Amino acid sequence: MTTVGQRHSTENYRRMAKFAGGFVLIGLAVWWGSSGADLAALTDVSGWALLGIAAGVAANLGLTSLLFWVVTRSFDARLGIGFVKMGRLIAASSLLNYLPLKPGLIGRAIYLKSHHGLSLRQSALIWLIVMAVTAGVFGVLGAVAILVRSDQFAHGVGVSMASLALLSMVAAPLARGLLKRPVVAGWSWVLIKLADLLAEAARLWLAMSIVGPAIGYVDVIAASAAGMVVRLIGLTPNGLGVREWAIAGVLQSLAGVGSSQAVLAALIDRAVEVLILVPLGLWSIHGLSRTRPLDSERIDPVLEEEVKDQTHVETKS
Repeated sequence: MTTVGQRHSTENYRRMAKFAGGFVLIGLAVWWGSSGADLAALTDVSGWALLGIAAGVAANLGLTSLLFWVVTRSFDARLGIGFVKMGRLIAASSLLNYLPLKPGLIGRAIYLKSHHGLSLRQSALIWLIVMAVTAGVFGVLGAVAILVRSDQFAHGVGVSMASLALLSMVAAPLARGLLKRPVVAGWSWVLIKLADLLAEAARLWLAMSIVGPAIGYVDVIAASAAGMVVRLIGLTPNGLGVREWAIAGVLQSLAGVGSSQAVLAALIDRAVEVLILVPLGLWSIHGLSRTRPLDSERIDPVLEEEVKDQTHVETKS
């Protein structure tokens, strides 16, 4: 029989393999982008385009923080979790998720439990809600893109907005029914995720403008959605390597862009993201590490017993 330790060891090996595979894929992307694209375009890069990509990265971090913060307000965190602190948690976890074993995702849940009394189960539910909202937004946009002809752009936009508005209206009642608890600002979840997607699409559009070929914003939205999906699936840490090739495949099939040019644009976007995440993530980790966890004087006895019971169950499992 396979022991718990053996299963954990096998899972760790699998995650390390994903980490190594991500570096192989990103290395291949660098080779393919530099060998097939016109690198002369990079010698005259507009500073405004790079600044715009950096602003898009900041917008994505802010919107992701806002979504997690709003969803978390419907659960049982103690002492309150401010938006700034949630922003620090998202920046720190986004940076740490470039490492194997997903330390960012795990570390955020542990921090919320130790500093705010939020159970690991509720952290998992929050993550699942965010994933469900993401799947809903992408599913609606994907279905409209398939069903509406390309020459009916205005009609497609109208159908998309109406469908997303309907999804936004039913999100809160559906969440209340499934969770059996009050839901705070559930109507905003879909709108925040849509804004997040549009910000990421703007980043890719600017990166493509650096490489050269002009492409339609609809195609960029589709490619960005594909990139966000593979990042969420987690085939490699933060979709490293896989995201770049997924974006290239979508842009090549929809817009006829050369794969080397699309890969190069995705790499430019990734490079700016890393340059923003490293200092911001390290600053966030430093700030969070200086905060004190809940202690016996700040936590009520009932919650203390719940945390002990949850820890005992997790140890046995």
